[in-house]
Amino acid sequence: FNLAGNAIKFTNNEDGRKGRVIVRADRVDDGSTDTATVRYEVRDNGIGISEEGRSRLFQAFSQAEESTTRRFGGTGLGLAICGRLATMMGGEIGCDSVEGEGSTFHFQVTYRMAENTRTGRDMSGRHDLSGLRILLAEADDDRRAFLHRYLTHWRAEVVEAEDNAEFSARAGAATDEAPFDVAVLGTGWDMAGKEAIRHGLRDLPGFANTRYVCLRRGRRLAEQHAEDRDTIIFGATPLTRSGFVRAVAIAAGRASPEVKHRDDAPGVKRATAPTVEAAEAQGRLILLAEDNETNQKVITRQLDLLGYAVYVTNDGREALEAWKSRRFGMVLTDCHMPEMDGYELTGAIREAETDGRIPIIAITANALQGEADRCLNAGMDDYLSKPVELDKLKVMLAKWMPVDSEPALASEPTMAPEPLVEPLGEPAPAAAAEAPTGTMDMDRPKAVKPSARPPKVMSSGQPVAAAGDEPATASPGKVPGKVPGKVNGNGAGAIDPKALAALVGDDPDLCRQLLKEFVEPSWRYIGEVKEGVESASAISVAQAAHKLKSSSRAVGAHQLADLCLELETAGKAGDWDGIGAAAPRLDDLMQDVQAYVDRC
Repeated sequence: FNLAGNAIKFTNNEDGRKGRVIVRADRVDDGSTDTATVRYEVRDNGIGISEEGRSRLFQAFSQAEESTTRRFGGTGLGLAICGRLATMMGGEIGCDSVEGEGSTFHFQVTYRMAENTRTGRDMSGRHDLSGLRILLAEADDDRRAFLHRYLTHWRAEVVEAEDNAEFSARAGAATDEAPFDVAVLGTGWDMAGKEAIRHGLRDLPGFANTRYVCLRRGRRLAEQHAEDRDTIIFGATPLTRSGFVRAVAIAAGRASPEVKHRDDAPGVKRATAPTVEAAEAQGRLILLAEDNETNQKVITRQLDLLGYAVYVTNDGREALEAWKSRRFGMVLTDCHMPEMDGYELTGAIREAETDGRIPIIAITANALQGEADRCLNAGMDDYLSKPVELDKLKVMLAKWMPVDSEPALASEPTMAPEPLVEPLGEPAPAAAAEAPTGTMDMDRPKAVKPSARPPKVMSSGQPVAAAGDEPATASPGKVPGKVPGKVNGNGAGAIDPKALAALVGDDPDLCRQLLKEFVEPSWRYIGEVKEGVESASAISVAQAAHKLKSSSRAVGAHQLADLCLELETAGKAGDWDGIGAAAPRLDDLMQDVQAYVDRC
């Protein structure tokens, strides 16, 4: 902090040069598996320090130049204290500088590795960019290097361009067989130039479905383009990894945009849900079409917390029959379900309705990845990204079914609320951090038999078990599809407890119940993956992995969800090498989840 503060103090905009301070940390390869050496570096393009001044830098009550003291003030103790702290930590501090050009202060510290550290990539931001092909256009060398590093760390394939000529060449070489998922347009062009580039690219091969992240100088919020929802405007000063990666993830449909609404109030207060009969009489009963049992329970709990009664169905066909026989104020529907998906359900309702237009809200894992447009074009009125967050659901319900009025009847479909990226430098909450789905548009399962479960009515948080439902607390060894074997550990790290709490509120008993109810169907989905492998059906593997991924993400089993994403991607591509590498790891991860749930 002291080094960064000094860099800012001694750096400003002079002689037409913009001041810049870069803070970075890099692991130094020391060949050890027991320790990790980290080099911290603070670089500026400020006034610099003479060679003579550098020799006195880390002495107490000493500064590089007397003129510096007169101009900037200070006691000369800060760097001496920094040097002492570095020494106490077993490290060393130094400075490289050219007078008039800038300075780089650096120090190294060696840490002992924690015994329970899991190997693997850093998942602090939970935004997986694997499989994305990204065109990165940035004229500034430093910024381009950082952006490239951020993107490749999160496993994206990056094609760089540093000027107009190189950008034109890279764009012209794109093909429909190797399209760009996202184009990052950097600070070397003004916004008008970026707008012209975007419109020019749309007709080129490889750019038909490209989303854009446009960097601009500035801070605070990055927002979605007001007219074209395929564009994210991102403030890049200061440039932070978490903010930038989140913007790219939102553009690619792998993270939920923040929904802002005039009536949105912070926090969610517990409301009293009416009975199903009372809600139906008021025209405020919500119809939920969702085939995933865990998602059913989570969304039902959320609606109960917000004061709404819900009628749950297992697929679009059941939902359509329920809509014909009961009075509903809103439909919440998953997009991809067996028998009849959300798009077909919407089409059937729109064709049959005569007494006004019921609001239909999609629940999708592919927001901004073409899915949002598909939802609106199908006749839906709005959409929510999975996993559905409590505050965003509250905003959506208030928008389409206000509490103090009759049920909202939309005359025409409208554009979805304008989403915003979080403030720069603040990491996304764990529950919303990602809903990675790649560019998968899951077909309706062809090998899954129609559900034999009848619709379930839920109100006030009390689910009514359908005929044939098995107990949620089935013991290990009796769970269908579970492979007996030793649990890999005590389950530590298998579940992020904050994820589920962010979805259904801070109720430990409820979270514990939902986790226990998550286990049985999860082993069943793993069994379906194995059946798909044994029958050489890659699409069956993808479908089963898709179901397990969705519920795993909802309860905070992020490592399991990430593995399911790998399986789903490989299954959709018919990549048997990828399936063969990922499928055998399912049991171990699920055993860890089982151990965590058994202990909670």
